[in-house]
Amino acid sequence: MDANQTRFHLLLGERDWGSCQGGPVEWDDKRHELTLKRVVFQFQPPPGDRIPQASERRGSARDRYGNFYSIDAAGTGITLNGKPADTPCGPLAGLAITTHHYMVVGALDPAGLLIYDIYTNAPPRRLLWPSGPFAPFDISATEDGGVWVLDRDNRNLWRLDRLFNILNTTPAPPPTLDLFQPVDHDTVRMTVEEPRPAPVKGPLADPTAIAALPDGSVLVLDCEQVYRYDGQWSAPVATGIRAYAMAYAAGKVYLTAPDGDQSYAFDLKIDGDQIALTIEPLYFPMRLFGGRGIVASGGQVYYDSRDDWTPLVEMRRPQYETGATVITRVFDGKEPDCVWHRLLLDATVPATASVTVFSRAANDAASLDSAEWRPEPPLYRRGDGSEQPWVQEVDGACSGTWELLFQQAAGQYLQVRLELNGDARTTPHLRALRAYYPRFSYVKNYLPAVYRQDETSASFLERFLANMEGFYTAIEDRVAMAQVLFEIANAPAETLDWLASWFGVALDPTWDEPTRRLFLRHVMDFFQYRGTARGITMALRLATEPCAGEAIFDFTAKPRPGGIRLVEAFRTRPSTPSTPTAADTPLWTDFLTRRYRRIENLVAAWNTAYNSFAEIPLPTTPPRLATPRADWQQFLDVVLPTRDAAHRFTVFVPVPAGGAGTTATQQGRMDLAKRIVDLEKPAHTVYDIRFYWAFFRVGEARLGQDTVLDTGSRSPKLLPPIVLGDGYLASGYLAPGFPANVRDRQVLNSERSILHD
Repeated sequence: MDANQTRFHLLLGERDWGSCQGGPVEWDDKRHELTLKRVVFQFQPPPGDRIPQASERRGSARDRYGNFYSIDAAGTGITLNGKPADTPCGPLAGLAITTHHYMVVGALDPAGLLIYDIYTNAPPRRLLWPSGPFAPFDISATEDGGVWVLDRDNRNLWRLDRLFNILNTTPAPPPTLDLFQPVDHDTVRMTVEEPRPAPVKGPLADPTAIAALPDGSVLVLDCEQVYRYDGQWSAPVATGIRAYAMAYAAGKVYLTAPDGDQSYAFDLKIDGDQIALTIEPLYFPMRLFGGRGIVASGGQVYYDSRDDWTPLVEMRRPQYETGATVITRVFDGKEPDCVWHRLLLDATVPATASVTVFSRAANDAASLDSAEWRPEPPLYRRGDGSEQPWVQEVDGACSGTWELLFQQAAGQYLQVRLELNGDARTTPHLRALRAYYPRFSYVKNYLPAVYRQDETSASFLERFLANMEGFYTAIEDRVAMAQVLFEIANAPAETLDWLASWFGVALDPTWDEPTRRLFLRHVMDFFQYRGTARGITMALRLATEPCAGEAIFDFTAKPRPGGIRLVEAFRTRPSTPSTPTAADTPLWTDFLTRRYRRIENLVAAWNTAYNSFAEIPLPTTPPRLATPRADWQQFLDVVLPTRDAAHRFTVFVPVPAGGAGTTATQQGRMDLAKRIVDLEKPAHTVYDIRFYWAFFRVGEARLGQDTVLDTGSRSPKLLPPIVLGDGYLASGYLAPGFPANVRDRQVLNSERSILHD
C-alpha cells in the first residue's frame, strides 16, 4: 500500500512466478529471475573442419601432481606431458592411473595389461589375460584403487581390484568322480575345478567409452545412450549425441561432440538401479581438439589441444528461446468495476529484447477466461528508480523498474499476459511484478467535476496528471517510511555509514554488509566493553572471522575453538614468590592501608604498637607472628606479581589448519590484528601478538581447542613453506618434492622418513 492507500498484487520469487501459466520460461536460482528458457548452444563447425576418427582415440590420464600420461600417436609407447616416457612395447589401447598411483595400460599383443608403478619408476609388470578373447579399448580407475576395463571388440566389461585380480568369475562346475579310486574304498577322490575369470556381459551394441563412479559402479557409453552397471544393468538413457568420448567429474557426465568442437555436460541422478541424465545448457568449447580424448581428474575435465592438455572451461555464451508467454494468476480488485492503476515490473530488458503487456478484466471470475486480451501501452523505465521507498536498485543500463498506466483494465478481476521476446542470445530478466489498484486519480480527488464531463479531455487530463501523481506519491512514500532508515535489519545498504555516524564511528570499509549490520545492532555492547579484554576480542573477531555472528556479543556463548585468544599477563604470573626490595615499601604501606583501613585494626590484629601505617617497615624475612607473616606472604605471592604483570596482555592469532598460506598472508593477518589492538586498547597498556604455535606450552595448552594431536605445533598444516630471504627459522617447513611427498606408499631404501620427521 502506498501513501494514497492504493494496494498492489505482487509476484516475487520462484513460487509466485511458478503459479503463472505459459512458457517456455525458466527460473534462475542464482539471480532469482524469470527468463526465457535456455537451450543448449550448438557450435557450427566451419567449412572444412576436421572430424576426429575413433581410431585416433588414445588412452590418457592425469596423476595427482598434474602430469599427463598418454599412449603415443603410433599406439606403441607412453608419453609424459607430450614427451616419450617409455620404449615402444607393442600395440597399446586404454590407459588409467589408479588412486594408489599405478598406471594401467591395455596391451593388445599379447593380450593383457601393463602395470607401471609410477612412484618408483620401475619397469612395468605384464599381466597376461588368463583365457578367452581380450582387446582392451578404454580403462577407468575406481575409488578403491582398482580399474574397469572395456573390451569394445567383444562388448565385454572387466572389473579388477586394487591388487589387479579379476573380480568377475564363472560359477565352478560341480565336482566329478575320479576314474581311479583307492582299493580300500575308505576315501573317494574327487576333481574340483576353480572358478574361471569371466567378463560382464551386457546389452551393448557398440560401446565406446566407460567412466567409473565414486560408488564403485561404471557408466558405459553405447552409441547414443548410456548404461550404468552395478551388479546389474540399468535401463539405457538416451543422450541424443553419438559422443566421441566420455568423462565423469563432480556429479556431471561430459560427452564430447562427434565433431570434437565442444563437449556437453549432463547432470547425473541415480535412483536405485536407474539413472537420469539431464543436459545442461552450458557451452564447453574445445579449441584444436587433438582427438586423444578427455580426462577427468580432481573434479576437472581436460582435453588435448595439439600437444598440450587444456582444462574444459565453460564459456559464457547462453542461448535462449526467442519468445514466450507468461499469464499471471487472477488478481482480485476487491470491488466491482475496479479501475486498475499501474503495472510495475522490476526487470532487466536488454535493447535486443522486449516485454509486451496485455490485460483482461471482468467483474465475474468465471467470465474472465472468455474476456478479450487488450494491449496496454509500452513499458518505460522509471528514471528515479523503484516506486517502493528505500529499495536498493539493480545496477545496469537496462535494469530498473519499468512502468505503464493501465488503459484497458476495468473490472474486479484482472489477468496480465506478458509476451517475452529476445534474439536467442538475450532475454528479459523479470524479478518482481506489482499491479496497483484501485486508481488514485488527481482529476477525481482534487479537481471539480466539470473537468470530467467531456470523456475525451478527461481521459487526456487523467493520463497527464498521472505523471505528477507517480512523482509525488513516491516522495510521500519515502516520507511516510522514514522509520525504515533506523531499522538496522531493513535499512538500505547505502545508509549504514550514516547510521554509524550517529554513534561517532566509521565502519571498516573492508567489512561486508552483514558484518556492518551486525556491528550496528550491537554497537552499544561494543562501546560498553571498549578498552577491556572483551571489547578488544570483539573487535578482533569482527575483523578476522570470515563468518562473524551473534556469538561475538553473547555473554553465555562458549569460546569458539580455534578463535582469537587474549591472555592477560597477571593470569599467567609465575607461581614462585617475588623478592621484596626497599622500592616496594610504598606499595607495602598502601597494601596494609587498604587491608585494615585504620591503624587500630592493624595493632589489634598484629599485637604490636604503631602510630601510623607509614611507620611499618617492609620485612625482608618472614615475620615471627602468624598474622603479620600471612599478610607479608600474600604481599609477595599476589600483590607484587600482579603489579609486575598489570596492564600487559598477549593476543594469540590462530593459524587455520589445512593451509596457513604464504608468509605474506600470515604477516597480513598479524598487521591487521596489530592495527585493531592499537585502536581499541587503553593507552597505558602494553601488548604483543603471536601466532598460535607460541601458545603451545606445557600446562597452558587445551587439547582439542588450541592444539592438534598430530606432529604438534610445527605441523606443515599450520606452517607456510619456507621462502628463501623471506622466512624465519622455525617458522616454516621445507617441503619435499615428488615422489618423496607421497604419504600412502612405502618404498624400501628411501629417505622419506628423514624428509617428513
